[in-house]
Amino acid sequence: MKVHPFTDVIVEAELPKQHPGQANRIFRGKRNEVPIALRVPRDRDPDAAPFYDGVGRLFGLSILSPAHYRQTHQWLTKFSPISAPRLIDIGQSDAGMAILHEWIDGTPAADFGQLSEVGAARFGSYLANLHRAPVMGYGSWRDARPANDFWDAAVKTMRYLAETYTYKYDDATRQVLATMDRSRTAIQRPEMGLIMLDIHPSQFFVDRGAFTRVIDTEFIVLGPPEMELVALERMIDTRTAQAIRAGYEAVRPFPNLAPVRDFYRALNRALWIHGDEPADVWRNAPVTFGEA
Repeated sequence: MKVHPFTDVIVEAELPKQHPGQANRIFRGKRNEVPIALRVPRDRDPDAAPFYDGVGRLFGLSILSPAHYRQTHQWLTKFSPISAPRLIDIGQSDAGMAILHEWIDGTPAADFGQLSEVGAARFGSYLANLHRAPVMGYGSWRDARPANDFWDAAVKTMRYLAETYTYKYDDATRQVLATMDRSRTAIQRPEMGLIMLDIHPSQFFVDRGAFTRVIDTEFIVLGPPEMELVALERMIDTRTAQAIRAGYEAVRPFPNLAPVRDFYRALNRALWIHGDEPADVWRNAPVTFGEA
């Protein structure tokens, strides 16, 4: 889909990266004297090659699709208790395809520990509302695939990443893949919802112990809630996890992570969800969400 050039946008400054592998460049500017935020997607990032490669293969996601941003905004407007900045326009800037949002002053969170107990519970409610969205299949909205195919596709993607990025194909990866193959027949049809693949505190503005806006939405896809919760679990302490879980369970039952935790830890590691990390960092991470 072609996009029109922006001829009436004045770019004032580029904002610094909030975290490694950030999916876009962010600029502050004006349009018709109105403050705006301009986001330019990074279609390639050498610091996160396995992530871009794996996400494209497993979910069929292209962050250079204007339709992806419009659909994501519609999803969030309909299902998310935490709002995103209003989408104004999508066009072409000197730096590439760009997404124009309203400018909102705020402070990106640096750590999930900044959430108060009440704020963490509200974040749990946000997750649950997205996870219970009535979606069909997994992938991107333009390329939704049957939910029953997810496990096979995930195993193939992890094997591909392990073989392509050879440092990942270690004994820990082989062990998880072997276990997955043996237990596949016992795994029920996965339930899908809206998930953020690159979940990180800096994706949200925080104020007085609560997230007030979700500001980075490029990698929201249709996928298994367990995948996002396992990635989130790596970044939170027990206090925060308990409050998130309480807020989540006020909306929908919390998924049982025990049968799939090892697999999603291995998949998230292969995707570089938290960058290039050794297997032990994931394997030995505390189980802060507890079990059902």
